[in-house]
Amino acid sequence: MLLALGLSGVALAPTFAVVIVAAGTMGAGGGLVDTGMNAHAALAFDIRSINLLHACYGVGATLGPIFLTVSLTATRSWTAGYLAMAGLQVVTLVAIWSRRQRWAADPAEPGGRGVSSRLRSWLLLALFFLYTGVEVGTGQWSFTLLTESRGYSTAAAGAWVAVYWGGLTVGRIGLGIVGHRLGPVPTLHGSVAVSLLGLGLFWIDPAGLGVVGLPITSLGLAAVFPTLIAVTPARLGAERSTQSIGHQLAAANLGVAAIPWLLGLVAERSGVAALAPGLFAAGLAFALLHLISVREAGAT
Repeated sequence: MLLALGLSGVALAPTFAVVIVAAGTMGAGGGLVDTGMNAHAALAFDIRSINLLHACYGVGATLGPIFLTVSLTATRSWTAGYLAMAGLQVVTLVAIWSRRQRWAADPAEPGGRGVSSRLRSWLLLALFFLYTGVEVGTGQWSFTLLTESRGYSTAAAGAWVAVYWGGLTVGRIGLGIVGHRLGPVPTLHGSVAVSLLGLGLFWIDPAGLGVVGLPITSLGLAAVFPTLIAVTPARLGAERSTQSIGHQLAAANLGVAAIPWLLGLVAERSGVAALAPGLFAAGLAFALLHLISVREAGAT
């Protein structure tokens, strides 16, 4: 409902101040949808389904800008496109409301809240912070690195960045097909190893082939977010899933803001070429924290 109101507000806003309020409304709605969907998925679905859910995010992130661009080109106004998106939110709202009895609810019994549980919770928050920082930082800064430091044309650099983002969706679709054959910990181990390989290749750039590290990195990262969501009930207790996943998504959004900004400071002080080792260092920090988290969780 908030998304529909926010989108309609942007479409019909008479002043820029109304656009700002509408954008905040959309953000609030998006945050609630993100938390609710992921919490429900963690309680009701397996890893395959959660990966497919997150693959759909990638499909929407690809199709949404295309749809709005076509709408803007055809009508010379964003009004029709935003109203159409608001209409889709209303359809989604009706569909969810009609099936509300089939949605999983958090168990009522409180779970353990000891030192170990709090440590696991903080470790998961840190993992989400670092993961999204690496994912978005790589996607945002790789274009600058390729064009300003490695001599790639705008078109070529843009194409490689598109391949990077596409790799996330492809990887999640693949895990949606075969994910039931893998456990969460082996999946995370493999994901971390592949993403570090890709980031290392992107940094070292052997024979000018470092750009190949971008799709390798995204394929490695693809399973991390959905799998961390999937293991939350087991690590922290099903009864705390909705609250915990809300906190985790907030930490993820902080990572999206903080780590690319920190990388920008590194580039400003040490040169654009320093972005690649900076990304690898962030990925290495995530890998080490992952190993600590698995050890603390007891292979869950």
